Amino acid sequence: MHKSVSHWQLRQNVKVEDVSRQYKLWAFIAPPDFTKDFIELVMEHEIKVFKDPRLADLGHRLITTPEMGQLNMRQVVGEDTIIDNDEQDYAVLRYKLGVSEGAADIFPGTCCPLELNCDLLHGICFENIKYIGRELTIASIEHSGVKKRIMPVHFLNFNSKNEDFEKDDTIWANRECGKMSVGMLKNHVSSFGLGLLKVNEALEAKTLHIGSYPIVITQPEWWPEHILSDK
Repeated sequence: MHKSVSHWQLRQNVKVEDVSRQYKLWAFIAPPDFTKDFIELVMEHEIKVFKDPRLADLGHRLITTPEMGQLNMRQVVGEDTIIDNDEQDYAVLRYKLGVSEGAADIFPGTCCPLELNCDLLHGICFENIKYIGRELTIASIEHSGVKKRIMPVHFLNFNSKNEDFEKDDTIWANRECGKMSVGMLKNHVSSFGLGLLKVNEALEAKTLHIGSYPIVITQPEWWPEHILSDK
């Protein structure tokens, strides 16, 4: 990200530096009734806490020094805390919610912000803000609407040994007149993934599949009601 941001000249006197070696980032997921006491507790240990602005289900981000290891974190948060060494479980949580993140899910420049649900995840400000692609984004809302969006994908009878599909493979809807393309797979971990889908067609399809695998598409619970009525 530092390399990408450094390409642009900012009007304000802002210095952008890579501090990834100076800090360590954690994702903290817990029930809502636990969060308030937790925030007060970790702040006593000089741990910075930030609520994920996208969805409440994505919890909080913690920023610590690199020296903060799993043992130290358990001493602060609680001995029964489960800490994963990789991001797979966090990715599965995001996929179940229908939230993409980073170039691993969406290659830069291949989707517009609205298709990534940025308008629903507090990722776009439409008032007095200028950014690359702003005119196209606003025109999409006013004229054609948003036909495709990132949605959760669940593989039925998944078996990693017999996986016969790849990222960006077509998602097909079976119809009486034959099969029809309704989108493409963007990424997956085990039986859960994300698809960029034509919303109406995908939700109306009786059956869907990628390769030889039947899949189920779900509408995220956090989507507002007008998303479907606007299509």
